[in-house]
Amino acid sequence: MRLLIAKTAGFCMGVKRAIDIVLEVSRKQRKPIYSDGPLIHNPQAVKMLEARNIKVLNDLSRVSSGFLVIRTHGVTPHRRKEINRSGLEVIDATCPKVAQIQSIIKKHRRTGYSFVIIGDRGHAEVEGLLGFAEGRGFVVESKEDVESLPPMDKLCVVAQTTQSRKQFERLTCLIKERYPQSKVFDTLCESTSLRQEEALNLARQVDLMVVIGGKNSANTRRLTEISRSTGTPAYQVETGEELTPEMILPYHIIGITAGASTPQWVISGVVGRIRQIHRWKGKEWVRHIAGVVRFLIKGSIYTAGGAALLTYSTSVLEGIPIIPSSLTIAAFYVFSMHTLNRYADQRARELNRLFHTDFYQRYKPYLLGSAVGAALISLGLAFYQGWWSFALLLLAVFMGSIYSARIIPSPLSRLVALHRLKDIPASKDLFVALGWGVVVVLLPLIGAARPLLSWSTAIAFLFVLVVVYIRAIIFDIWVIQSNGLVGKEALPRIIGKEKTKGSLAVVGMVLVGVLIIGIRWELITSFGYLLMLSVGYIGLYLYLYHRRVIARETVFDVAVDGMFYLTGLLAFLWLKLG
Repeated sequence: MRLLIAKTAGFCMGVKRAIDIVLEVSRKQRKPIYSDGPLIHNPQAVKMLEARNIKVLNDLSRVSSGFLVIRTHGVTPHRRKEINRSGLEVIDATCPKVAQIQSIIKKHRRTGYSFVIIGDRGHAEVEGLLGFAEGRGFVVESKEDVESLPPMDKLCVVAQTTQSRKQFERLTCLIKERYPQSKVFDTLCESTSLRQEEALNLARQVDLMVVIGGKNSANTRRLTEISRSTGTPAYQVETGEELTPEMILPYHIIGITAGASTPQWVISGVVGRIRQIHRWKGKEWVRHIAGVVRFLIKGSIYTAGGAALLTYSTSVLEGIPIIPSSLTIAAFYVFSMHTLNRYADQRARELNRLFHTDFYQRYKPYLLGSAVGAALISLGLAFYQGWWSFALLLLAVFMGSIYSARIIPSPLSRLVALHRLKDIPASKDLFVALGWGVVVVLLPLIGAARPLLSWSTAIAFLFVLVVVYIRAIIFDIWVIQSNGLVGKEALPRIIGKEKTKGSLAVVGMVLVGVLIIGIRWELITSFGYLLMLSVGYIGLYLYLYHRRVIARETVFDVAVDGMFYLTGLLAFLWLKLG
């Protein structure tokens, strides 16, 4: 089975701009945010925005304060006046291309023109444009519509931005025959035209087309129609759950494209579902193994094992004894904190329900119970090691547990901008790395009765801080590229993905330099040379991810946390062979 994925699939410029606008406002403002009808025509994207407390509002009388976002399709002048009178603060997310058509109509209306809009009756964009025509607009969808138009001396022709070029050219020719003096404006969105052209070419190369997008999305329906016009069968789906083996298995080459309002994470879900169907064909044992792997990853068990191995390798780096209880403390701490924070944050719970089906809801009692139990066991083991271990771990557990929890009471929420530790800009990845540094480096030292203040401790702590910090940021970048949902607590959202990647490269090189100095000055063991392979491994999977070799979610998770397993393996080999 071969999958051919359209390069133009996913958010167009106008949709991405609208999403970025509302997410930016949600990060900076505490007032409620509403959109005047669905911001874009995709139910999954709308649910995603609701999870960020950006809600659809159809009745202006229901609210009296907050922000109101004008949807990408634009609104009529009359609706705009109603919005302005509502007392809400207005944010205009109208697509610039749509706004340009509105300006064309407004300009020509003043000089007595009538208007023909080539588009879909009832579509939000078309209704908005009709409002600007002020009773002198006509919607044309077919040859019959052109023939039924009344006599007009001055006629201006525009098109809904997502119309197909073939349809636009066919109807404008008919209009020109009836109204030779008419002025025709090509208002088709260029990205829409490229998307449709690519879908047409792709459909000619494959056995089946899968078009992803909302059922009420005009541009998605048009992609489906264009695909089927080639004689290639095509399915239009909103999510991968709609696809069954019977729909997919008869075909060997499958093309995938998506509407302009389709989030990347939905596209990834459909791609994953198709691959899953083919991968499990006649291989029940593969399905079970894949299920176990996903459970280990989503349940944070895989990451917890990595924490134990990282503890093992840093102990080797510092030349201290390997203490099993220290490995257990690290694993149980990481598992409990990752799990508890998922359920402590209401917004994260909503997003998890969207992006990970119902995994966290289905296993909630078991995961929460296991997380609390793991935290208690780790505290018990730390207490057994001594009061200092117990106090240090208790502080780490406390800070980790309250990171996503509201610590500012609701009555004071309007006076204080920071309600949680999570609200501190760029804090998330740093807090995560510091927590790991405490349990992976400091607690084993206390357990081994070694001093905390030494150059070897500083280098080991720096190594853990850097690799865990890089790991956390890489996951942020993945989330941004998939759906753009991380908040201001994530560095890539503040300085951008490319600057973040550059910063990671610099930090990685600095870490290598520190390891070399530490070995040369005999501050750490020569195992530090092998640990440089771990830094190189990070660069490798970043490159492979950039090249989309490991773009799938499960493979990506395995690769990223695989760095911890690599460090553990290198430490084991160094002890055995050294």
